Amino acid sequence: MALQQITVPHLDTYNFGVGVDRLSGSAMNLVVNPTPSPPVASGANQGFEVSRITSTSDLQQKLGIDADASYGCAAFGTGVSARFGFARESQVHSASLFMAVTADLHLADLSITDCKLTDAAASAADRPDIFSQRYGDMFARACRRGGLFVGLIRVETFDESEATSIEAELHGSYGAFDASVAARFKDVTSQHHVNVYCKLYAEGGPPLQLTDPGNPELLLQAANTWMTALQTDPDRYSRPYVWTLAPTSIAEGPLPLNQAQIQQAQDVLKFCAKQRTDLDDQVNLLNWWLQHPDRYDWSGAPNLMQDVTHAFTGTQTDLDTVARCASAAIDDPASAALPAGFAAREGIAYPAGQMPAVPPKPFPGPVMIFDQVNYAGNSQILRRGQYDQGLGQLTVGNDAIKSVQVPAGLVVRLYEHFHFQGQFIDIRDSTQDLETWDAKTSSLIVYTDGDTPPRTTSVVLVQLPNNDTWDGPFWVYSASDGSQSEPNMVIRSGLIPDGMAVTFFDQPGFAGDHRDYTQDTPDMGDNEPGQYSFIVWDRVLGTPPY
Repeated sequence: MALQQITVPHLDTYNFGVGVDRLSGSAMNLVVNPTPSPPVASGANQGFEVSRITSTSDLQQKLGIDADASYGCAAFGTGVSARFGFARESQVHSASLFMAVTADLHLADLSITDCKLTDAAASAADRPDIFSQRYGDMFARACRRGGLFVGLIRVETFDESEATSIEAELHGSYGAFDASVAARFKDVTSQHHVNVYCKLYAEGGPPLQLTDPGNPELLLQAANTWMTALQTDPDRYSRPYVWTLAPTSIAEGPLPLNQAQIQQAQDVLKFCAKQRTDLDDQVNLLNWWLQHPDRYDWSGAPNLMQDVTHAFTGTQTDLDTVARCASAAIDDPASAALPAGFAAREGIAYPAGQMPAVPPKPFPGPVMIFDQVNYAGNSQILRRGQYDQGLGQLTVGNDAIKSVQVPAGLVVRLYEHFHFQGQFIDIRDSTQDLETWDAKTSSLIVYTDGDTPPRTTSVVLVQLPNNDTWDGPFWVYSASDGSQSEPNMVIRSGLIPDGMAVTFFDQPGFAGDHRDYTQDTPDMGDNEPGQYSFIVWDRVLGTPPY
């Protein structure tokens, strides 16, 4: 079967009549007289489209990369286009939501109608081996002129269900990407407390730059700038962005000596191109898990973190194997083999990267606190963990929280004092008005519903009576460091959470009479330096120290 024409992305080395090596996509010498026919205007095909991207393959299609149409040409080796680089650098994976904003402005088609070899090429037509070395076996016959714009929005979700939920809320915004869509993106992502990152790729049009990658509205502005420039000054800003490569044989060039081998190698390259996109998706997801370990529950299987690390390393090895397999097919079409056969021949394990049977499970979240009722005013996003205003960790301020948004699966425990002391309340549902707990919180803990509720295992001993930590010094002790045989400070009150205790002795060195305190105590008497001692202990885990 004769070699078929193929469609490939633009390369700067391509021009009309330039010879091309079919397997690598590399430009060769001028082989056909470069006299294109007058351009055939197609009418400006324009308009912005917003669509979800779930895989690297999806993004490649938006970029005009089609392994079937190109037979893998320019997917590997020296002919790799910048579009492949953009697709791989975007690191698409299933745990986050990816949205593509695309515009394909098609202004005209140009093609060589009368395909004739150059005199130099014709003189080598009777030597197929020399001809292929100089000119390849294809030539750039036709191009599509205009431009391509692809903007990518990454919404940093942590599991596919969350991504799908946000996509459903944005679904009504699909279609023309106008200012209302940008505003909708901002509203929805704000409600879900997720980060957004944008990037773009363009061929044709003026130079573009996103000064704030976190603002989808700037992506809209860049798209509008790009489209307007191409429409108002196409001679300046349009360019070839798709090429059709035809066999040199249609210009009376020689048939390749190894035509069947080339077709076999094409099939291998096409398979490798598709395999690589699948492996890219896999390695991107594994890397996402490893880059965000605090957002996932790793207890689903023994050594799960280690399994994911091994899978990541193995998948990178598989990508290398696929690239080597493709390179071997380009260099020696006669020995072209699919990756499994190539790996067996080379003594390489393939596939080396296996996804774990039990993936890490994303934690719910985040919580959001507000200093006004009805989720208004200043706010702060909180992941699982402890937040103590005594350490300045609540940016909304002390005694300021008035409403809180709590996603399913999380609990927020609010404490009335610093260091997780005093009364507390557990909030399991979003609450637009904390009412009796309004403006009362000085520390809090966010934990997973179903886990053992947190215990405070430290006490706060205060120099002033009535547990006044604002106007005088205080000290925080736990059972591990709360044994003081001759303290050098005055203590008159203390915050002592449930399950903890402080035993005071009326002499240094833990001697003399003792008294136990097991709850918040506003008046402990005057304990003067050098006249007493104390021990902090855990009543749940230990026994009295006397």
